[in-house]
Amino acid sequence: PPLAIRTNSIAFRLVAGAAFWIAAGLFGGAFLLSTLFRDYVERSFDARLAVLWDSLYTVSRVDTNGRLQLLGEPGEAAFDQAYSGWYWQISKGVKALRRSRSLWDRSIEHKPIGNEPVFLRMAGPDGQDLRVLAQTVLVADESGQRTVRFTLLVAGDRGELEAEIALFNRSLVWSLGGLGLL
Repeated sequence: PPLAIRTNSIAFRLVAGAAFWIAAGLFGGAFLLSTLFRDYVERSFDARLAVLWDSLYTVSRVDTNGRLQLLGEPGEAAFDQAYSGWYWQISKGVKALRRSRSLWDRSIEHKPIGNEPVFLRMAGPDGQDLRVLAQTVLVADESGQRTVRFTLLVAGDRGELEAEIALFNRSLVWSLGGLGLL
């Protein structure tokens, strides 16, 4: 007769219990690794936004009449591609004064921003889900005698971030699934 599996045997219960705990460990490990990777990618994305924000602040000046001048462009090629998902904008209050070419003929609508840096989630001009670093700062003229308050915003498409996380999660599922089968 074929080998019958008795579900009430100790051997079956040991194998079933081991399989359960192995599966639980793999699911728990996958969740932990996915969470840690998401946190790492989000912090890296925020650090990139901060570098780009600093670059925008560095090239911003005020002339003797109190008008905003840019000494150059912030260094990111995506700022020149229309609707690339990477944008910068300088506003006075909530009115956009200068913006990246990537915004084309649109601007990032925002509420008044305080003096502390904030990360916001906003809709982009082409429907993108944006992560925005914004802060209101005082920009000085060349002499340092006159300062004017401006809001500087730098935004990146969260779709890039989510795509990277999704790719990692797919690889993780396949890897841990294969490991579980073994």
